[in-house]
Amino acid sequence: MAFLLDAAMTMAKQLCKVAGLTQKDASLLLTGSPNSFCKNEHGKAPRSRPTLLLMKLLAREPKLIEAIRAT
Repeated sequence: MAFLLDAAMTMAKQLCKVAGLTQKDASLLLTGSPNSFCKNEHGKAPRSRPTLLLMKLLAREPKLIEAIRAT
Protein backbone atom coordinates (compact mmCIF):
# COMPACT_ATOMS: atom_id res chain seq x y z
CA MET A 1 0.00 0.00 0.00
CA ALA A 2 2.85 2.39 0.81
CA PHE A 3 4.24 1.83 -2.70
CA LEU A 4 0.94 2.91 -4.27
CA LEU A 5 0.77 6.00 -2.08
CA ASP A 6 4.35 6.94 -3.04
CA ALA A 7 3.58 6.42 -6.72
CA ALA A 8 0.45 8.58 -6.50
CA MET A 9 2.35 11.38 -4.75
CA THR A 10 5.11 11.24 -7.36
CA MET A 11 2.54 11.39 -10.13
CA ALA A 12 0.81 14.36 -8.48
CA LYS A 13 4.09 16.26 -8.18
CA GLN A 14 4.95 15.49 -11.79
CA LEU A 15 1.56 16.71 -12.99
CA CYS A 16 1.85 19.94 -11.01
CA LYS A 17 5.36 20.58 -12.32
CA VAL A 18 4.63 19.80 -15.97
CA ALA A 19 1.31 21.65 -16.07
CA GLY A 20 2.35 24.55 -13.86
CA LEU A 21 -0.43 23.88 -11.36
CA THR A 22 -0.47 24.40 -7.65
CA GLN A 23 -1.47 21.43 -5.55
CA LYS A 24 -4.81 23.12 -4.82
CA ASP A 25 -5.45 23.85 -8.53
CA ALA A 26 -4.70 20.25 -9.49
CA SER A 27 -6.90 18.97 -6.71
CA LEU A 28 -9.84 21.16 -7.77
CA LEU A 29 -9.37 20.24 -11.43
CA LEU A 30 -9.26 16.49 -10.86
CA THR A 31 -11.65 15.96 -7.96
CA GLY A 32 -13.55 19.18 -7.31
CA SER A 33 -12.22 19.24 -3.74
CA PRO A 34 -9.48 21.72 -2.80
CA ASN A 35 -8.07 19.38 -0.16
CA SER A 36 -8.11 15.96 -1.82
CA PHE A 37 -4.39 15.97 -2.65
CA CYS A 38 -3.52 16.89 0.92
CA LYS A 39 -5.78 14.14 2.28
CA ASN A 40 -4.12 11.63 -0.03
CA GLU A 41 -0.63 12.59 1.04
CA HIS A 42 -1.58 12.06 4.67
CA GLY A 43 -3.10 8.65 3.91
CA LYS A 44 -6.65 9.77 4.69
CA ALA A 45 -8.12 9.27 1.23
CA PRO A 46 -6.54 7.12 -1.50
CA ARG A 47 -6.85 8.25 -5.10
CA SER A 48 -9.11 6.24 -7.34
CA ARG A 49 -7.77 4.40 -10.36
CA PRO A 50 -9.59 6.76 -12.79
CA THR A 51 -8.03 9.78 -11.06
CA LEU A 52 -4.58 8.21 -11.25
CA LEU A 53 -5.05 7.47 -14.96
CA LEU A 54 -6.25 11.02 -15.61
CA MET A 55 -3.23 12.42 -13.77
CA LYS A 56 -0.93 10.29 -15.89
CA LEU A 57 -2.64 11.42 -19.10
CA LEU A 58 -2.55 15.10 -18.13
CA ALA A 59 1.13 14.89 -17.22
CA ARG A 60 1.79 13.60 -20.74
CA GLU A 61 -0.60 16.04 -22.45
CA PRO A 62 -0.94 19.20 -20.33
CA LYS A 63 -2.87 20.93 -23.14
CA LEU A 64 -5.85 18.75 -22.18
CA ILE A 65 -6.20 20.74 -18.96
CA GLU A 66 -7.75 23.61 -20.90
CA ALA A 67 -10.26 21.20 -22.45
CA ILE A 68 -11.26 20.02 -18.97
CA ARG A 69 -11.58 23.58 -17.69
CA ALA A 70 -13.78 24.47 -20.67
CA THR A 71 -16.38 21.84 -19.76
